Amino acid sequence: METLSFHTADSFGGLAETSGLLSLEGDDLVLEFEMKDALVGVIRTGPRTVRFPVTDLAEVGLRLGWFQQRLVLRSRSLKLLADLPGRDGAELVLYCRRRDRAILRHVYAAVQDRLTSASLKRLDADAERLRADIDSIDP
Repeated sequence: METLSFHTADSFGGLAETSGLLSLEGDDLVLEFEMKDALVGVIRTGPRTVRFPVTDLAEVGLRLGWFQQRLVLRSRSLKLLADLPGRDGAELVLYCRRRDRAILRHVYAAVQDRLTSASLKRLDADAERLRADIDSIDP
């Protein structure tokens, strides 16, 4: 799977900038990032990694514009994105360069595919449970 470089909107009220890499490893989304101060750019945090199952996302969105390409991750829980700078509640917007647009589309499609597959599996399991319940009722 290809790796997508990204940056987030202002972190800590514009005092820090966050940039990193996003990759899809199996059914997990992996974000590696570091922050640096926005004033001088000298003070940096060490690289940090956050990994979580794609199925923990409520949805993923893709917004393509002339100047900004964005991948929007919405989680099912506030805790999921709590360690990521630049998040707004349960939503994290990753900004990408125009030259990475093809990679962005590929990552979006792969994440969307995994979310759809997980939804279909849940629906199949629910249908099986309903069939079992109906069969147990019929004499």
